[in-house]
Amino acid sequence: MSRFLLIRHATTTAMKETLYGRRAGYDLSEAGQMEAAALAKGLANIRLDALISSPQARAQQTATAIKESKDLRVQTLEQFDEVDYGEWTGARFSDLNRDPAWIAFNSLRSINRAPGGESLRDVQYRAATGIQELQAQLPSQTVAIVTHADVVRAILTYLLGIPLDLYRRIDIDPASISTLELGTGMPRIQGINARHIPA
Repeated sequence: MSRFLLIRHATTTAMKETLYGRRAGYDLSEAGQMEAAALAKGLANIRLDALISSPQARAQQTATAIKESKDLRVQTLEQFDEVDYGEWTGARFSDLNRDPAWIAFNSLRSINRAPGGESLRDVQYRAATGIQELQAQLPSQTVAIVTHADVVRAILTYLLGIPLDLYRRIDIDPASISTLELGTGMPRIQGINARHIPA
């Protein structure tokens, strides 16, 4: 069995105001830096064999905090990048919430896509493929993946076998950990949206 820790990056600036997506310039806030430090402390006694991160700065900064207590390098994989929100990237939520296309996108992510961007099904395919590739490359190892809330939700809905459009029923908070095991049998989900995991 390979064990995966799916970690959402810590809190950033403008998190609830702007759909920053893949736009640069949104780093961890002061609160986020404290969350990342607490996350790293909580993982200090957990054996990690690999540390993967989304390319986004907020994920890289969270992964770097974890790396401080580990003899590991951060490996960047685009399969775990943030959703590509296309033309909506950088928009304020107050404006998006008045856009019928945005409302439809969030109601049925399985068939709707951001204009010039991705659907959640696109995200699910690339992220689930990334997990499967890592499981084949790192059998019987523990891998931490620092990524984004919707990427974690996409992976969990895939492995749980539940409809993709129910993804919003799964809470994934900043600096949270969702734990799963993959091997030759049934996937095992050991925890979702946790702050601490057992050693």
